[in-house]
Amino acid sequence: MSHAPSQRHAGYTVIELLVTVAIIAIAMMIAVPSFIEFRRGAALSSAASNLAAALNNARSEAMARGTRTRVVPAGPSWASGVVSFVDLDGSGNPSEQNITLAQQPAVPGFLSISGPAVFQFEPSGFASVLSGTLSLKRSDVSEADELRQTRSIDVARTGRIRVCTPTSTPDPLCPVADDPN
Repeated sequence: MSHAPSQRHAGYTVIELLVTVAIIAIAMMIAVPSFIEFRRGAALSSAASNLAAALNNARSEAMARGTRTRVVPAGPSWASGVVSFVDLDGSGNPSEQNITLAQQPAVPGFLSISGPAVFQFEPSGFASVLSGTLSLKRSDVSEADELRQTRSIDVARTGRIRVCTPTSTPDPLCPVADDPN
């Protein structure tokens, strides 16, 4: 009696596939919120760095050109973007007569920015009496995480610009601008 050799079918069972899909779904439920949190934290840091760069650029141009420069919001608030320019006509506003140094787009909607209405740098590189602090905050975090998700850009009277993260309220080493709202 000869028996036909048994054939073994290669492949996966439905149960194995369902277990694999369930494991992938659980991993995604854990990973996606963390990834979103990471991206928004990176957007906060990036926006702070970009604002500090615009301020530093305006200060450098004031010294290089020997004239006053200003950094102002591009719209009704800092969150709507930033314009830095050489204030040739003395109007204090971007215009055809002034030289635009840089323009930055609006920040994402989950960020809010508060601070003085304008920053002005003199030919010496010093900030005018309009120096102060810009604060960037994430509006989508709990109160417990608010400080950790805040960046302050401090413009000293000497023109020095630094970005910091406050560790307490108030933090004398890293001031936070008052929220106008």
